[in-house]
Amino acid sequence: MSALNPRNRIVVFRLTLDEYESLKRACAEKGGRNLSEFTRSELLNLLRAQSEDYLIQTKLDAIERKLTSMHTDMREMSHLLDGGMRAEVPEQSGVLEDQKLNFDVRSMRCYY
Repeated sequence: MSALNPRNRIVVFRLTLDEYESLKRACAEKGGRNLSEFTRSELLNLLRAQSEDYLIQTKLDAIERKLTSMHTDMREMSHLLDGGMRAEVPEQSGVLEDQKLNFDVRSMRCYY
């Protein structure tokens, strides 16, 4: 711990006897220095892991939005290439789950 960043805040919470014994066992199994330090580090590691999961999910959501937009654009291009005629495939919900988009470069048509 750095002198510039002292640990001067206290958190207190209660545990049942079973929870306390489980925490002590985990501390011993993982070679924790003491119960307080072990609990602190496990809690902070959990919070860091959750924030990484949140960042990954946020990026995946952005990718899905972009793919949905591209899917819509490809449908519109296909519609225009078909001479503006109504596409044979009914409008989809916009979700790309388990959908395959095949693009035939020779004919410049999209098949869903």
